[in-house]
Amino acid sequence: MSLQYYPYEDMHVKPAVRPEGLEPGASDYIPIAIIDLTLAMALVSFAVDGGVVGALVVLGVIAGFNVLALKGKS
Repeated sequence: MSLQYYPYEDMHVKPAVRPEGLEPGASDYIPIAIIDLTLAMALVSFAVDGGVVGALVVLGVIAGFNVLALKGKS
């Protein structure tokens, strides 16, 4: 087995990450919606049990997550 490096083999490799500066694509909204629904269930759970502080914390987490996830870099 040879351990030689052939640079032409790397020329077809594409980066696995999105380029910087793009807004979320259509395929990104499904996982974001799932996370939002999970956090909303936690918010309802805290609100039903009367945990005002917990409900406010979860509301802040939801808002912070949406700002970070949906913010387009310019």
